[in-house]
Amino acid sequence: MLSVAPALAEKRVALVVGNGAYVQAPRLPNPKNDAEDVSAALKRVGFEVIVGLDLDKPAMDSAAIRFARAARDADVAIFYYSGHAMQYAGVNYLMPVDAKLTDEADLRLMVRTDSIVADLQQAKNLRILVLDSCRDNPIAEELKRSIGRTRAAGLSRGLAKIDTPEGMIVAYATQAGRTAEDGLGRNSPYTTAFLKYIEQQDEIGTVFRRISADVFETTKRTQLPELSLSLIGEYYLKGRVQAALPLPDNSEVAALREQLRLMQEQISRRDQAVLTPPAAPPAPTPPAAATRLPPPLTNPSVGFPVPIAPQAAPARPAAKDPFNLPPPPEPAPVVMDSTPARPQTTPRPAGRDPFGLPPPPVPAPVVMDAPKPSLQAAAPASKQPARDPFGLPPPPEPAAPTFDAPRKNQQAAVTPPVQPLPPAQAPSAVPSASGPPLRHIRDVLIHNSNDAPAAAFLPDSRTVVSADGQTVRRWDSETGTILQRPSGGPEFVSRMVLSPDTTRLIAGSYSTASVYQGTGADGSDLKKIWTYSNFAPGCAGNAIAVSPNGKIVASSDVNSVLRLQDSEKGKLLRALPAPAAEKWCGINDVAFTPDGRHLLTSTYRLYEVATGKLVRTLAGEPAKGHNYNNDYNEVAISPDGKQAAIMSAFQVTMWELKTGRQMWSKPLYGSPGGAIAYSPDGRFVFGARSDKIWVYNAANGQELQTLTSEKWVKSVVVSPDSRRMLTTYSSPGGMGVWDIAEPVVASQR
Repeated sequence: MLSVAPALAEKRVALVVGNGAYVQAPRLPNPKNDAEDVSAALKRVGFEVIVGLDLDKPAMDSAAIRFARAARDADVAIFYYSGHAMQYAGVNYLMPVDAKLTDEADLRLMVRTDSIVADLQQAKNLRILVLDSCRDNPIAEELKRSIGRTRAAGLSRGLAKIDTPEGMIVAYATQAGRTAEDGLGRNSPYTTAFLKYIEQQDEIGTVFRRISADVFETTKRTQLPELSLSLIGEYYLKGRVQAALPLPDNSEVAALREQLRLMQEQISRRDQAVLTPPAAPPAPTPPAAATRLPPPLTNPSVGFPVPIAPQAAPARPAAKDPFNLPPPPEPAPVVMDSTPARPQTTPRPAGRDPFGLPPPPVPAPVVMDAPKPSLQAAAPASKQPARDPFGLPPPPEPAAPTFDAPRKNQQAAVTPPVQPLPPAQAPSAVPSASGPPLRHIRDVLIHNSNDAPAAAFLPDSRTVVSADGQTVRRWDSETGTILQRPSGGPEFVSRMVLSPDTTRLIAGSYSTASVYQGTGADGSDLKKIWTYSNFAPGCAGNAIAVSPNGKIVASSDVNSVLRLQDSEKGKLLRALPAPAAEKWCGINDVAFTPDGRHLLTSTYRLYEVATGKLVRTLAGEPAKGHNYNNDYNEVAISPDGKQAAIMSAFQVTMWELKTGRQMWSKPLYGSPGGAIAYSPDGRFVFGARSDKIWVYNAANGQELQTLTSEKWVKSVVVSPDSRRMLTTYSSPGGMGVWDIAEPVVASQR
């Protein structure tokens, strides 16, 4: 792409952050100056700039959200950070000014650079990430001392190298694994060089190479910036310098004038020949006097006669062209203010194409206002026994669960709820059939944390159990009122599931799995049955799942080890280690097949539960964009157990489990994370990322609907009757309650 000036209707956005006023570390004098000067320079080359100075964690999250929304419609996006940063287990973290590290759990109080990369990916043409942040970091050193030698092995100096996606520039103030200088002047050495070259009229790759060379020289070869470019073509922030054309000398001017004079004479003779009638025999009555043409005007700028065409002329006979060119075609008559003629249906006679090309095909008629596919799920037919996709005999039917409310062929729970609920009212429908089927009812802030809570519906499709790592609440989604405040809940929770009989709560976070007796539904407090935790160097997993019969809990350990434990006592049944190549990726999600015989991890691996055998890795090897080294992946399995949807950092992919074949993929934008879920009939896939909620056709990946939330969505939970939906969000941690006006049956994830 070639940009010749910032004013060519190109949208450019930037987020510039300078953090120097640290609470737990000595102040850095330059980052604030760096951010102010860089933002001013970027504004001069046409950027809309979001500036953040000395931001704490909530302020950094807020600025990142604004930037992500602005980058969606941008052609160019830049993120420039000056301040403290660190890497742990191969992941880079940017430090807010209120950062404090006592152990690995506090890493959640920082900003991951991979989420910034995902935001930058939304820009259409060029994305730039600049990290002037490799200074000596006393906060990271304090973490290293506090966690001990073994666990500190994952903590390294400097920053880790980031894989550069296509169309992106990643620039570090120094090489990976090294530290940079803060500088003695107003700006750091890297920012000083950036300000020197960013407004020059050079190709962007050349600009950043000159910045790196300047830093290397001014620091006396002690600091060498690292630069990673993945660009196709050239890009200019301030336009390419156009070289002036040399002026011709006097002899060339004279030759051109003579050539132009001869051409004018030829044109004049040709027109005179056309206007002069052919010789005719003498007649007694001479014809009317012809209109005499005025003498040709003279253009003073060139000094040549310029003939003027007559106002009217008789039909002219064919005359010999002095240039030996074919006569021009007769122009078609122009019909003013008339109704356009309908296209002819009779085929025209084939004419000779001067270029020798075949005639173009007749375009197909365009049908406007075609009906759109409906999202209304068809009435389910009588359920037939599903054929196992792996050719295995059907498993025995699990015992029917006991719910809080009686259902058909089912006994009611022995202990009633602590507070009876009034009958739930049917949700209000949205009048417009063409509008989104979701109607936002309220936001519920009942936890005391900035983290997004985990939530699950009870079988009555109205009562919700939620936890945020500090508190557990049972509340009414119809009114938003709290029904129970049970104590004894999990200390950390990023995921939560309920056992099939809803008598137990299973929580998972940071390589920890915990099972609690009770969910608050019977009015009692929660009682921990067992817990397993393993903090060690590597990637902490967040996956948690319970088998369909409620007997097995699957959770992720460090270094991508998948643990299968007895739900009653926590006895380890099987540990499934990942290959060495996947050691550092972390399993973020796991799901059982509906028959409970297989497990699929977010690292694309399908296991047999009974033997621990690896059945297959989807697609064999990670295809482009399927990043094993990403601990944000989400997974969902279709109700028939034949297909699986995986949400990675940059796309949603659909897979056939029996063959490992990829069926379709759709790109995603926004910060990593979110949720993925199937509808029970297998026709739809629901996805949530940032402030977007999507509905896909499971068969071909067609995007059927896109909804926008006012909050940054972390997960989506749909009630068993598919009439209500929850969205969870952070900063502050809360939940949004939605009515589903046109129900599309969706499973809970």
